[in-house]
Amino acid sequence: MMSRIVLTAAAVLGIACGRDGDAASSGDVSRGWAPAQAGTVAGVSTDDIRQAIQRRLHGARPTGITAERWLHAQRLYNSYNGAPLWMEAEGPNKPRTNALLRAIVNASDDALRVDAYPLSELVQAISAVRESKAPTAEQLANADVLLTTTYVALAEDLLGGQTDPKQLSQAWHIDAGGRSERVDSALTRSLRTAKLD
Repeated sequence: MMSRIVLTAAAVLGIACGRDGDAASSGDVSRGWAPAQAGTVAGVSTDDIRQAIQRRLHGARPTGITAERWLHAQRLYNSYNGAPLWMEAEGPNKPRTNALLRAIVNASDDALRVDAYPLSELVQAISAVRESKAPTAEQLANADVLLTTTYVALAEDLLGGQTDPKQLSQAWHIDAGGRSERVDSALTRSLRTAKLD
């Protein structure tokens, strides 16, 4: 089942890359990247999307996302004043979205379990937005929040792994103090980078 979802994600990535050769894109965005603050995304008011994001953030967590990671996603949105983090005027920002999808598809290369991410929900949400001629604020917000929570989960796993070392051996004595603040800071900083990959 999971391999089918990974293949579907890879197919969405292939479609997302389009016919213009974006597959080789490295996730480059302008040096001063910041989320859309005003205007529209796919014909929907950014303010309407912000409100839909807030409703989504106060709803149920995506599958496999812990309460702690959900809190990190909420804090990340707060860092950017609730703006959509993965959208541009036409819809999902292809270089940034594709960089994240590539990272998830290749997560096993970093010894990470792909089933730890809401990949099925993410693929469905992105497909719904890309296949719709007129996506709703809720569809755009759902895709944005799923992209963000997947980004948070992957980044946290890359920073600290998926397994608590203390569960493997009592010889590990890693102080986790202040970890939450460091994760929030790293997530906010890395999202601003020119090369999201």
